[in-house]
Amino acid sequence: MDNERIKQGLYSLSIATNASEVVEAWVMMGESTEDKSSIISLDNYHKSVYPTELNKLINNIDSHFIPYFETDKLYFIDDELLIETVKNGEKDTTFGLDYSIMLDTNYAS
Repeated sequence: MDNERIKQGLYSLSIATNASEVVEAWVMMGESTEDKSSIISLDNYHKSVYPTELNKLINNIDSHFIPYFETDKLYFIDDELLIETVKNGEKDTTFGLDYSIMLDTNYAS
């Protein structure tokens, strides 16, 4: 039963197009989400995870930076963020991101 809920939840995450569908899928998986996190790319999401200056750098025609994700419209979810979001109501939930840079060793040399 639990495996089926997890499978259905993961499938629902994979086809989600907006934040409410992500939350529905996450809740569907119940306790199996404990200590788990997910990053979902959403075409119909209006927020960019990149700061303005980073976005300019990535989108510069001469840029050598290639984003890890296909889009900057990413939705982050875990149990702690979900609880914080519900508590905040209409206010934005703020959380830190790690802006790590990965270098291709062939390119770096």
